[in-house]
Amino acid sequence: TLSEYRAGQYDPQADQLAFFQMNVLGKKVYVTMVWMNRSITKRVEDTQLANYIATRLQQRLGGDTQLGELSLYYVAYTL
Repeated sequence: TLSEYRAGQYDPQADQLAFFQMNVLGKKVYVTMVWMNRSITKRVEDTQLANYIATRLQQRLGGDTQLGELSLYYVAYTL
């Protein structure tokens, strides 16, 4: 769980990272991020964030682990 939602306290329309997953398959790091209510104009920032996290994991794994693919999804996005 990345975060929790509390009805009446949090803005249900705020942008949120709904899902984040990293996998290592075939010595490559793959990242999937799903954003809710987020502007797709922030795609560059989101890509940089995901690349940073994936690179940190790759460095910790060491050896010959490489960066794989990044998948970004936007649900109920705004322009």
